[in-house]
Amino acid sequence: MKRSKKLKTLAIIPARLGSKRLKNKNFLNFNGKPLINWTIDQALRSKNINRIIVSTDSKKFINKFKKNKKLILSLREKKFSTSKSPIEDVIIREIIKYKLSHYHNIILLQTTSPLRDVKFIDKSISDFGNAKNYFT
Repeated sequence: MKRSKKLKTLAIIPARLGSKRLKNKNFLNFNGKPLINWTIDQALRSKNINRIIVSTDSKKFINKFKKNKKLILSLREKKFSTSKSPIEDVIIREIIKYKLSHYHNIILLQTTSPLRDVKFIDKSISDFGNAKNYFT
């Protein structure tokens, strides 16, 4: 089934400094680059993602990353950066903060899956969009 219009997809990449088991894990080197960079690179290469928010409590990371029109580097408030902060609250906060409720789909990309392939991301978004249209 063909979609009648292109659905807009927002990706949210949460990356806080604190970690119970491995300090600053999202920013540690993995196979030549910081763990978070694998996920950001995959999201930027996706043909189905229109906008990306990296939600972090690290000012240092925000200052290091290059500017990109597709990418929003969002400094997360402390109350949304604890180990007990539900990810749903972070997602809702970012959508409200940047007035992004007009996106049709939201995909959460965890930094702890660096081996995921961009083809998998695109196929997942495409399959989801087709399933949504199937039921409407």
